[in-house]
Amino acid sequence: MAQMELQRGQVALIFDLNHCLRSGKAAKSSMLAHAKQILDRELEIYDSQLPAELQSSSPKVHRAKLFVWLRLYDAIEYAKAERGEVAKVLYKSRLVDEGSEDFQHRMDEAGKRISADLIRAREMVDGGYLELVPLDSLQERSSRLPR
Repeated sequence: MAQMELQRGQVALIFDLNHCLRSGKAAKSSMLAHAKQILDRELEIYDSQLPAELQSSSPKVHRAKLFVWLRLYDAIEYAKAERGEVAKVLYKSRLVDEGSEDFQHRMDEAGKRISADLIRAREMVDGGYLELVPLDSLQERSSRLPR
């Protein structure tokens, strides 16, 4: 096998096609998923080592929190719900026993979480959601549209 020297910011992956021959085409999907995980991890490491002005500017979206952010935004911005009400709905598992002595502390923590989540929600609503879909994907899809 030829030796290849990688430059900074480059990653090389080797796919063993024998796995596809032995395991069928299903192995291809598994190999690609694993390669994507490796590339994602390598990109995250590389990005974190760059100077701040060169680092990726796309938002770091936590999929699990995305719907929480949007529900929170809708509740506060459109339904004009009070933050305490929202906390009791979004974080009800943490706020079950109103009579407990640490309930107020947990409400305060939920309030802080709501403030932080609301900032992210506003960022997403004000255009951050556009960065969820890679632009090359949009261009590729638009080229298939009838003109």
